[in-house]
Amino acid sequence: DGPPPLGPGTDPRARIPALLEAVVDFKLDNRKLAMSLEQDQRDGAATLYTSPSYVETHRLLTSLLAEVIDADEATWIAYALLAATRIDLVDHLVTAEGMTRDELRRKVRALVARVLSSGDDV
Repeated sequence: DGPPPLGPGTDPRARIPALLEAVVDFKLDNRKLAMSLEQDQRDGAATLYTSPSYVETHRLLTSLLAEVIDADEATWIAYALLAATRIDLVDHLVTAEGMTRDELRRKVRALVARVLSSGDDV
């Protein structure tokens, strides 16, 4: 929900990268929380992939992708794009590789552009 480019009614080609950039920003602004939420848990505890926030974000991303690329690929591509925003990767890129927030956001946007351009042939 919310105003463009994150809100409903926005072209998916604009909304998808905006959504992923917002995820990256949230994780960078809340690293300890994100690391705690994304740690692999066992013994009946929720894992990243079963947590309500991940499930909802994946559902939304899959729905948006299905408007642009082959719907049969949308679920898998949503998982792959969300993997690029995992906090362990994001934190590594910023702390160990020296990537800035803006560079990371540009790279996420470029990845989305490549994925979406492959949908032009479908």
